Amino acid sequence: GFTWPPPCENYVHEALQGVTLALAVLAEARTDLWPASGDAVFRAYSWLYANGCPASGDDTATPWIVNHYTGADFPVTSPTSPGKGFGFTDWLWP
Repeated sequence: GFTWPPPCENYVHEALQGVTLALAVLAEARTDLWPASGDAVFRAYSWLYANGCPASGDDTATPWIVNHYTGADFPVTSPTSPGKGFGFTDWLWP
């Protein structure tokens, strides 16, 4: 049945890995889309952390990137586990 807030699922963080990497690559190519759609990606991460769904496992690479480009202060771990599409974010985007 429907519950609010929804249960924490790792699939949300998995999906955010791809869009986070795309935004980082575009930002490095001088096309900053982080503010797009009212900071949608930042708001997604904010909601996850506010509702007790922090990144874990191979999803711990993404908060480093989000913090770097948005000025957020999401908890990070080092060393981080590589994500599905990138790794070493704890020293690439400290």
